[in-house]
Amino acid sequence: MKSITAILAAAFLLLGVVAPPALSQPYPSKPITIVVKDQMGELKLSTSRDYRIVLPKTRAWKNARGLWITGGHNVVVIGGTVDVGYGWRDGDGDVVKRAAYFRDTTGILHVEGIRFMSSSTQKLTEGINISTPDGYVRLFNVWMSSLLTGSQRTNHADVIQAWGGPRSLLVDGM
Repeated sequence: MKSITAILAAAFLLLGVVAPPALSQPYPSKPITIVVKDQMGELKLSTSRDYRIVLPKTRAWKNARGLWITGGHNVVVIGGTVDVGYGWRDGDGDVVKRAAYFRDTTGILHVEGIRFMSSSTQKLTEGINISTPDGYVRLFNVWMSSLLTGSQRTNHADVIQAWGGPRSLLVDGM
């Protein structure tokens, strides 16, 4: 029996959609490698370049704004933990503890084996927000290890919320 990933990849090929990177060698050709440092905030990437984002392997990456990627053509993030800690305050003064925000990627965004958490309260106010109308998003084995909480007035506790995109969203192992 074929896996759902294989079936969906075949369907994307039939439709003429760019296939996700092969999991055995998921990196785009000649990517720019970015090794993240704590509290980097938003990662602003050129939409004409490919990237490999490297998270720490022996500890959680501490970034109050979560895994926030803006731009990039093909972007690959594999393995690691993202800790938003106490989060940040928005323009209304509300605390935001968002796991990830993916915006304006123009190719394939491949996120695999990432754990999202808040070490401060064990609660996230948002999961993954996606606004990539020209991109394709693949989420494999992603884990929200902190409770998702929110309110109707402020942040909704959606695991995944897409605004105006992506062209396709493939989730396997959430």
